Amino acid sequence: MKMSHKLGLIGVIAGTSVAVYCSHRQLERKGKQAKAKYMSLKDDLHEIIEKTSSVSNNFQNLSHDIDKYSPVFEELMDEISEFQFLIKPHLDKIEKAQSK
Repeated sequence: MKMSHKLGLIGVIAGTSVAVYCSHRQLERKGKQAKAKYMSLKDDLHEIIEKTSSVSNNFQNLSHDIDKYSPVFEELMDEISEFQFLIKPHLDKIEKAQSK
C-alpha cells in the first residue's frame, strides 16, 4: 500500500473519530438538558398534585362549614328581613320628608 493511501486512510479515520466525538458530546449535552427539563417538569407536576390536594381539602372543609352554619345563616337572614320590615315605614317617612 502506498504511503499516500495510508495517510489518506489515517485522515479519514481521524476525521471520523472527530465527527463521532463531536456527535457524542452533542448528544451528551442534549441528554443533560433533557434530563434537567424532565426533572423540572416532574417537580412542577408534584407541586400541582400537592396544591390540588390542598384545594380539594379546603373545598371539603368549606362544604362542611356551609352545611354546619347553614341554619345560622338562615336565622340571620330571617332577622335581617324582620329588621327591614320593621324599619321600612320609618325609612319611607324619612324619604318622604327629604323629597319635600
